[in-house]
Amino acid sequence: MESQRPAAAKVYVRTRALAAVALWTSIIPAAWSSVEVGWDGALIWWPPTAVAAIPLCVPGRKPFRVAALTSALLLAVLSLPGLFFGWYLHLPAALILVAAAQADPLQRTPRLSRVAVAVGVTVAMVTTAAWAVEIYRMALAPADALTVHTSSRFDVTEQPYRRIIEGDGSGIGFGADSVSFTGTDDGTGPILWVSFRKGLSGEEQDRLRQHLLELPEVTAVRLCPRLQPLC
Repeated sequence: MESQRPAAAKVYVRTRALAAVALWTSIIPAAWSSVEVGWDGALIWWPPTAVAAIPLCVPGRKPFRVAALTSALLLAVLSLPGLFFGWYLHLPAALILVAAAQADPLQRTPRLSRVAVAVGVTVAMVTTAAWAVEIYRMALAPADALTVHTSSRFDVTEQPYRRIIEGDGSGIGFGADSVSFTGTDDGTGPILWVSFRKGLSGEEQDRLRQHLLELPEVTAVRLCPRLQPLC
């Protein structure tokens, strides 16, 4: 019995570490959704993360394995009704929990245990890298669109305004490559987002901004942070 205790403790640390990694990959999408959409909807984004945390609260190898497999199954099931809430983004955590359940060599062969650990770590690394790229692209990369405010006389159904909102930016030029817009309820005209091509220099961006200010019924042009497009 004395000789087996260190081995049992070591295995427990390995499986618990994988469970912690699974929780990490579940926290990322929940936290990102909360930041991007708003913390007011936290009850929508975080339930799968709570499920992913369950195995970390369970002591003992066999109960842990049951909890890990059960949590993985719940995450897979929740991804269907939660499709519109982004709960499918927690599926990597489910896969890692399955790997954690198979990572104890006292319950599986040492080879299968090593494979399970390798699969869990690989999924975690790929998932984290993909999220890092996405978060940089959506929030941290330099802004690539100008926010254009217009007056109440800006009518998207009439010329010359229809030409300005051409989706490919051809009605604007000066490096613009796409245009989108949304209506407002404050008595002003629509807000336009004019994206410009990658690599547009600061001087060229200034020329595009000045050109936009000279368009009819444009009241303001700002380069807004990606997470604050309505600045």
